[in-house]
Amino acid sequence: MKAVLFTILALVIADREASAQLWTADAGLVESIQPGSGSAELAWVGDQAMLVAGLYSLEGQAVTLAFGSDPSVRRSQFGVPDIRHLEIDAVLGSSALGMVVRGRERVLGTNERSFVALIDEQASLRWAIPGFADAALFLPGDIIAIRRGGRLQGVKANDGTLLWQRVFSDLVPVSGQAQVSAAIAPDKNLLVAATPSANGQVINPFLLVIDPTTGQTLQQWRAEPSLNLRGLRCEVAEVAGDVVLAWNQVGSSDLFVERRQLSDGLVLWRTRISSLPFEDGPCPLVANADVVALRSHQLNLGTDFIGMDANTGAIRWRQNLPFESFGRLTDLNDGGLLLSQTDQSAPAQLVVQRFRSSDGQLQWTQSFTSRLPSVRVSAAAIALASVESGTSANSLRVRQLSLADGSLIGERSEQTAAQRVLPAAASFVDGIPYLLSSGHGADQRQAHLQRLNADTGAVEWQTTLQLGSAPQHLQFAQLQSSADGGVFAAVSYLSGGTTSPTDVFKVSSAGTELYRYAFQPDSGYVLAGHDSGEASLRFVECVDIPTCNTLQSVLVRLDVAGAERWRVNNVSQLVAAVGTSSLVDDYNAEQLRLHDVAGATTWQIASSALATSSAVSNAQQVGIAQFDFGLSPTALLITALSRGSGTTLWSDYPPMPAGFGSGSGSIHVLADPGHWLVTGIATFPINTQQRFDLPVLASYDAGSGMRSALHTPSGGVDPYWVLRGPLAQRDGVIWMRGTRMLDGRNGGEQRRIAVARVDETSLQVEGEYLVARDYDQPLRGRPEAFPRVMASNGDLLLETETRGELVRKQLQRLPAVTAQVADLRVTLVDQVSPLRALGPSRIVAVRVQNLGASAAQNGLVGSAAPDGRAWAILRRCEVTAGSGQCPMQLDIASEQAFSLDSGAELILHYEVYTSSYVPQQPAGSPDSIYFHVEPPFGIGDADLGDNVVLARVNLGGFGNGFE
Repeated sequence: MKAVLFTILALVIADREASAQLWTADAGLVESIQPGSGSAELAWVGDQAMLVAGLYSLEGQAVTLAFGSDPSVRRSQFGVPDIRHLEIDAVLGSSALGMVVRGRERVLGTNERSFVALIDEQASLRWAIPGFADAALFLPGDIIAIRRGGRLQGVKANDGTLLWQRVFSDLVPVSGQAQVSAAIAPDKNLLVAATPSANGQVINPFLLVIDPTTGQTLQQWRAEPSLNLRGLRCEVAEVAGDVVLAWNQVGSSDLFVERRQLSDGLVLWRTRISSLPFEDGPCPLVANADVVALRSHQLNLGTDFIGMDANTGAIRWRQNLPFESFGRLTDLNDGGLLLSQTDQSAPAQLVVQRFRSSDGQLQWTQSFTSRLPSVRVSAAAIALASVESGTSANSLRVRQLSLADGSLIGERSEQTAAQRVLPAAASFVDGIPYLLSSGHGADQRQAHLQRLNADTGAVEWQTTLQLGSAPQHLQFAQLQSSADGGVFAAVSYLSGGTTSPTDVFKVSSAGTELYRYAFQPDSGYVLAGHDSGEASLRFVECVDIPTCNTLQSVLVRLDVAGAERWRVNNVSQLVAAVGTSSLVDDYNAEQLRLHDVAGATTWQIASSALATSSAVSNAQQVGIAQFDFGLSPTALLITALSRGSGTTLWSDYPPMPAGFGSGSGSIHVLADPGHWLVTGIATFPINTQQRFDLPVLASYDAGSGMRSALHTPSGGVDPYWVLRGPLAQRDGVIWMRGTRMLDGRNGGEQRRIAVARVDETSLQVEGEYLVARDYDQPLRGRPEAFPRVMASNGDLLLETETRGELVRKQLQRLPAVTAQVADLRVTLVDQVSPLRALGPSRIVAVRVQNLGASAAQNGLVGSAAPDGRAWAILRRCEVTAGSGQCPMQLDIASEQAFSLDSGAELILHYEVYTSSYVPQQPAGSPDSIYFHVEPPFGIGDADLGDNVVLARVNLGGFGNGFE
């Protein structure tokens, strides 16, 4: 579902399920930590608003502040909760629509993933697309041109939809790699300078004018071969409808600066600047009607500041400034140039200087204790934004200077303590949605508990819970039913010592805090609520605080007021609350015991070679699920015990299918207290290193132990579909949650979250309903989803958690699914793997079929490359059997809607490119790209396992670029 994609900043372009979502609520936890690195960028958006993007975190936290022309007028911020665990490192371009930023997302166990995003004039995230970008330009028609490594793209400014794409091999009519620079030409087309190279030899650059709407080449010129130029070195400037370009020369430290007409490519003047070695950083170049100026910095050689006549190219002045840093150069549009850089003699000093452009004379200097800022100039003032480090937090400082004399007009400083997201609790308690977040408030000691309306997601009430001490790091958060209309909320955290304080709150159904119980465990805890409104709590505590050298496990019983009734030490596991009693499993004593409300042992039975996983009960019985380690392989044992005496009433081993390994499981009770549904997990070994868990379902009469139905995996079952337990029952249907591996063995850790519709009588899976998927970026860590079915109309309430470096939990309400089941399948027409081509691209034919009885209206078809190296553009589509509708748009890379009646099929022709393609070289290892189809939301699929097909494409060869 789309809200899960929001967890990773919606790096997949929006899918059609977003409109079907009824509501989403997010339990976000935030706490302050020590400051990390910082950077700042400014962009004028419209005439007034100024946006600032920065990074302030050891782990990566994006913060954006928006100010008006007066820094005190307006301030807004995103980063919490809209953007998380992300770094924004550059502003690539800006206009009245907003600013395009480049950033990175950090994921545990993988490299950083880059993205490009648009932040609008309200400092809100408009869209984000995956991949690294070098530059972005706003073009007429609300189009943004993005330079991304080996290709140039045009996207819609309002939603990031890809309009066109040019790869370098197509951009220049010669083979070889290319360096590409782009600028908006004075006629509002896109100017591209592309410098190809082949076999290590640089070929003279091409200049092209590109139509921003279609990406087609309108004009093209070639630099003079005799100059042996190798590429643009500085930014591109404009002078009275012409462009100014600065080129490096092969084998030389000289720089060639030229003014060129765009109408015919004629060079009006060219100036050779000698002894200007290739610099260590960017080379800013600006121009006005009088002067062209550039700044070039070389390590240990200072900064060259050069001004040339805009009409003749003659050098008017040249200065060497004693600065050893990258700098910013800005034309002030009033005959002045603004240069800002860091003085290495005093590294903390930011030096801002105004020069007269006509002769290079210094007019004024201002110095600040700050890092190198972002600089923007309006008609009235100069705006500077920089990050300054403090002892407890980074500070984002915005200053405004007078154009005339550099005097300080105004400034604003924002303390931006680093923040990171921590675990949250989002749960349905007695059918009511609750969110628990912590780490808020001035001293980070406030936990917030919210109760939501199940129909709308609106907050019905919120209560603030005061933690016992200020947390440094949150470890665990949990919500449990108090069984008397209230809720237990527990938060465990580090607070500077060697132990982990935990606070357990009981809150009434009206939001009133009834009590807080504090303890200091060394490890996690298990909390269970009783019918009486009391609680059992099991944890491991330190006996000798603060050294914590000796540990003991403790079971505590709390009364309705939070007072301890009794304690029992050395309890290995709290299994469940059984009425007013507590069922525990003591590994050391090899006993399963039931403690009554006073702590006395009601009964105990031997449990050697058994480990209890879960338990349920009715008025007369206790049902337990146990691992029997005395058997080989380990089996799942279901036992019914007398609630009063603990005697065995009946037991059964649900049969595991032949060829499967050990079994494990849990036990659940559905609506009928006399009917038990058992979920077992059978382990299927793929090889010595891989295995998958498969569901075993068994239905029992709780009184007699008669097994009424059994569902086990067979040889034809899809081994990449994992059911994790019955969740709800309604109208004869059992809903189960699961995670499906992406394309089986080839999918790695990528999973899709789905629910399954299971017939209550036969226990057979009738259909699978996809609620969350992600192809370009794997879901973090192990995704968990816990769907619930509302009794009112069957809508799904979904708890979603993604674990990894960071944890995020959400609640979603999704419209009710139906009994309709299609059976979509995607296959490659050409099944040869890898698919090869002696050229920059390859046409791949993909067949999509609907083998089910129900029509699939507005399903989705698209492609994704988890490693980001391949991309596919739809070129052609035809319905080849039955009745259906192809995607509406061609020549785009976005996923699109299609429709197929029962028995129909269509074939799509995609042109696949890869960034690893190198002309005139043999193909290396193939690149992976997935083609996938999705059923419409609310329509099941007979088998989601064949909805993804992997293509491996090998591009390369020995041609001349026109293969």
